[in-house]
Amino acid sequence: MYCAQCGEKIATDEKYCSNCGKPTTKTEEKLEHQSAKIGGWSWGAFGLGWIYLSSMKYRWWWVFLILMFITNGISKNTDVTVSWMGTIIQLIIMIVFGIEGRKIAYENRKWENREHFLKVQKIWDIWGIVFTILIFIIYFIGLMAL
Repeated sequence: MYCAQCGEKIATDEKYCSNCGKPTTKTEEKLEHQSAKIGGWSWGAFGLGWIYLSSMKYRWWWVFLILMFITNGISKNTDVTVSWMGTIIQLIIMIVFGIEGRKIAYENRKWENREHFLKVQKIWDIWGIVFTILIFIIYFIGLMAL
């Protein structure tokens, strides 16, 4: 068997290349399998969106920031139908962030180990829940003021 990174010949039971230190195919398969287990709902990604994505080193976070600004502008439209469309699009984006957030974080940022990843995600989840609750409170207070 040969290393996919440097081309050096390695034994089939090796987990890492003795020349470059990169994981072998078997190790990469194991990491992908662990990545699937790490997925799940992310309140941090749901509630904090592009802030979460940028902190997790996702390189396309700025696209979602711009998209949120655009949909926020749409939701402020005086036409009720257009306004609701902007709000629904924002909610869909937030739900996608919540579903894909942990996977994005695990794949884009370096982690010491699985426990470190889960510990950091727990902190993001707490802040995501707090922020989401605060936004809903402010939103409903604004509705009641109308």
